Amino acid sequence: MIHLQNICFEIEKFCDVKLTSSEHVDTRPSRIARDNEDVAKLSQWLYEHNPFPKIDVIMSIASVIVGGNEVNCHLSEEIGRDMISKMMGKKFENVKFKRKGKVVTLASINSSVKICNISIVVDPHILFHRLCIAKQSDDYLKAFFKYELSPFPILLFTGESMRKGTKSSLYTSFSPITEDVKPEGSQYVVVDGGHLLHKIVWRQQATFGAIADRYVQYLNNKYGQDIAVIFDGFPDDDKKSTKNCERLRRAAHFSPDAVEDADLTIVNTAISVAPQYDYGRVVGEDIDLLVLLTALASTHSNGFFQKCGRGKTPDSYYSTTSFNHKFSNELLFIYAISGCDITSALFGQGKNKFISLFLKHEELLNRAATFLNPQATTEQVTEAGGNVLVALYGGDPATQNLDELRYHSFVKAAAKTKFNLARLPPTTDAACHEKLKPGANMVGKRKRSLEMGLDAHSIRPLP
Repeated sequence: MIHLQNICFEIEKFCDVKLTSSEHVDTRPSRIARDNEDVAKLSQWLYEHNPFPKIDVIMSIASVIVGGNEVNCHLSEEIGRDMISKMMGKKFENVKFKRKGKVVTLASINSSVKICNISIVVDPHILFHRLCIAKQSDDYLKAFFKYELSPFPILLFTGESMRKGTKSSLYTSFSPITEDVKPEGSQYVVVDGGHLLHKIVWRQQATFGAIADRYVQYLNNKYGQDIAVIFDGFPDDDKKSTKNCERLRRAAHFSPDAVEDADLTIVNTAISVAPQYDYGRVVGEDIDLLVLLTALASTHSNGFFQKCGRGKTPDSYYSTTSFNHKFSNELLFIYAISGCDITSALFGQGKNKFISLFLKHEELLNRAATFLNPQATTEQVTEAGGNVLVALYGGDPATQNLDELRYHSFVKAAAKTKFNLARLPPTTDAACHEKLKPGANMVGKRKRSLEMGLDAHSIRPLP
């Protein structure tokens, strides 16, 4: 092709004819100069932020998982050559390989279980296929589905962290207010600190004091004097917090510290001070704020949620009655069980699917109400949560439990050409750990989740 271009250029030169086409803007001097500048910037950034630093450990570039001394996949060629040299001159029946000579990959960190003090990498797909072949009876196979049959619940976790759904999809279940929500009179504004951080550009070489003054000036000009800004904070024992992977900040200004999660503090602050003003306003972008305001504030509250738009998108306003459905009291349960900042999302089960489930099966609202009952026992919470999840995956809560439904779902899926094991229902243990624990926390009974023993060690990966 390059030779034809040279011929075309020489013909144009001989005939003294030149043609400029908008289809070849990439060859213009201005575009070439801009590309060179961009390449120089990228090269400079890569020089300062080397993606391949010289380190003493094996690390995954994609997940940043660091392997221990047992990981030796970078020496696979040497290990292979050593094994071949030991095979030379031997009969096939006399060739034996020791487990210690096996190549250990980074997958062994998150995808292995210990059996008799030996770490074994588990591939769930291969394991399920072997179970189908080696089963002695259907009852024999059915008993295995009480276990995860994987190193971790794959429908709740990825290899690195909890699964996250699209929280903002729940906005479709709310209708913004069309009339004016800025009446004359006094107002109190509570601003989400995480949202506020992105409103001011931090100038180079600016001092902390100068940046803080710009934030204060921005708040006073936009919202007035009666303001509270609340940031996320860390609990004293942050190792037990499920929000470690979500936190990016360690601050709380203009308001008391919001330990564990600022969203609840933001909404409670707005609700508590709203009666002293003509109206209260919560400012942010996170759907968590609207869910909490809808569930915790009364329908006659003078509180509003202002969802700030981006770019040319205007702001949207919501009241405590903006939820399109009648089960606003159960909204907290739906939001938590479908996945939020502190709970895992179920693979392939979005928030709108939970909304549709409760619209179709109104009898499940009584099950959701169990989670909001401070007097509910552990057995009642377990049964209620299990019934909701069974109905979600198309089962009959009256005749099936999660483990039975998990088995029947696998039998149907195994007949398909392709299927994803993450679409199977959770085991009872996994459901208790990830779904009942937030239900207990919603009613302020954090102690209950500890009494129930809902920790990661209660999930049984293998028989």
